[in-house]
Amino acid sequence: MLTRRVPVNGRDKVIPLNGLEVTGVAKKVELLLDASGAKIRPLKRRTVESTTKAARGIWSGLHAEPPKL
Repeated sequence: MLTRRVPVNGRDKVIPLNGLEVTGVAKKVELLLDASGAKIRPLKRRTVESTTKAARGIWSGLHAEPPKL
């Protein structure tokens, strides 16, 4: 037995219910009813964009001019 839900965005979701107990079927149907149908998005923060140019390369004290006193 299969259960199918077609949300507003048109993406259908099909879940097989073979071998599930009555409580398992109820949980799966509740899961389908609660789902919005939207794609899962990561909860990561957006990437940081700098307003200034980044320095390229690695600074090395060996190749810098010695400080003048």
